Amino acid sequence: MITTPEQVGAELRRLRQAAGQTQADVARAVGVSRANLTQWETDRYLPSAENARLLDDHFQAANTLVDRCPEVTAAVVDALFQASTVLSAEDGLQYLKRSLDAYSRTRPFLLATALRTAVRLRPDAPFTRELADGLLATRLDFDGVLLWGEKKEEGLVAPEASAVHTARALVALRALSRNGDDRAEVEEAVEAGTEWLIGLNQPDNGVSEGLVLPQPHGEPPRPVNISHFTSAWVLQALTEAPRVPSSRFDGALKSLWERYEAGVGLWAWGSGDLPIWMTLDAVTALRGAALAFPASILTPP
Repeated sequence: MITTPEQVGAELRRLRQAAGQTQADVARAVGVSRANLTQWETDRYLPSAENARLLDDHFQAANTLVDRCPEVTAAVVDALFQASTVLSAEDGLQYLKRSLDAYSRTRPFLLATALRTAVRLRPDAPFTRELADGLLATRLDFDGVLLWGEKKEEGLVAPEASAVHTARALVALRALSRNGDDRAEVEEAVEAGTEWLIGLNQPDNGVSEGLVLPQPHGEPPRPVNISHFTSAWVLQALTEAPRVPSSRFDGALKSLWERYEAGVGLWAWGSGDLPIWMTLDAVTALRGAALAFPASILTPP
């Protein structure tokens, strides 16, 4: 269970008392004053992102005081920063950094999502480069070509290259390149991934993957299913690539419109659900395609 901002003070006090520690003990352990701890426990102020992480680690609370859902954190930070709120680029990067654990760094989807937001916040930040390096490191060797699968873990049996994970990675890395990262390894990864994506003959169907979220108090990890609108991400990746055959572009576009429900003006998953993220992905892809190929027919067939 993740603690909401309104619950932080009570949860911090509960964790401290359960550990048999005084406010002075905890304050000393995380490097703050006892007055700071009193303010947090009484909900006068919230601990900073870094202090929340230190408290969580001190109590071994398994994310009770911090939310390590990188895909959610990245979306919220991105929206707040683009809306010109009081969230600074440095604070946003700190939120992203503490949302990623060792497990997250084996998942290309999570790293690509975090990288896109980090590029918007501060493309030249050391953490942005760290995310890019981590994303490059999650590639697997498929017949001599380094591509992205669903995950990179020890002991994988017959892993497969994934169109949506490769497309997501390409979109993130191209954003990084546009903002000044001209490293050869980034350029080579983008070129190899794009060439493979263009030559892919299978349909750009939506896929799901399972994530595992750690839980506090010794509770078993909670499985979470993540769905990906493959054709929308493939279309975004192809839109930004040079020299894409029109037949490949049209194929991705056709796959995208096959999920469109004209009666409600939204995109639908195979179950009939109408997730708002799916429509957002589709609109983002179509907008990019319209800017790149103004002469193309992008309306429903």
